Amino acid sequence: MSGPAKENELSRKSKNMTGKIPSQYTNTDFGKKRKAKFHKFNVRSTGTGKLYWSPAIAESCTFSEFLINEASDIKLLDKMTVLPDMVISELQKLINQGARDLNQNWMNAAELVNTAFHISNIRRPNPDQKGAWKQYTELLGYGVNALHKARGPKGSWRASDAVYGEGIDYNPMYQLTEQSATMGGHRFFVKIPGAMDVEIDASDMSEVLRELINKLRRHGAQAEVTHRTQEGAVLTVMKQGEPVEEIIVQDIS
Repeated sequence: MSGPAKENELSRKSKNMTGKIPSQYTNTDFGKKRKAKFHKFNVRSTGTGKLYWSPAIAESCTFSEFLINEASDIKLLDKMTVLPDMVISELQKLINQGARDLNQNWMNAAELVNTAFHISNIRRPNPDQKGAWKQYTELLGYGVNALHKARGPKGSWRASDAVYGEGIDYNPMYQLTEQSATMGGHRFFVKIPGAMDVEIDASDMSEVLRELINKLRRHGAQAEVTHRTQEGAVLTVMKQGEPVEEIIVQDIS
């Protein structure tokens, strides 16, 4: 590493971290109203004191506020990934049909449940999606009960493998007796506060958002997309410049 370093304009304007390394620095000059403040720390030679590096860090909140924001993000992920009740009912119907179809030799409950997800064109959740993962594990239990009821404890199936190692992926050899008409495309649901969840027929997420924003404008409200991921999007509805509610759009496929 050579030196001395030349500070760029951003670094020159940033407040010094009083000699502490970033992990030990307590930021008390955090930005107000999400306006970021810049702080820098200096990397110097212990022998000559020459400045080798002076990076600036943008901060808009304290660490405790960061944890609060992180918790809010987790709750938001839950809102976008927890399946609507009507979808859970749809999966339960398919699980029951598959369990009663004695022509299908299910290896275990996991294979039956995962096939139901596949037929319904529904993406299986990840463990970090706590609410959706809880629904999934409950459906696995539902599958065990359905197989036990339809085939008895001595049937050629198991509750699961030790770590769901077998049957975790859809097996094309097995088909449930009723297939979803939506299989192959994407499925979108809209969650509006105080209303039932509604499935929207659209080619992609952008089309769903565009239709919702236009409909809200016709009713005198403004809306903007404030969050968007693979799992869905959040529309913040505003009246007279103030946010009044959030509409959740889910892509469950």
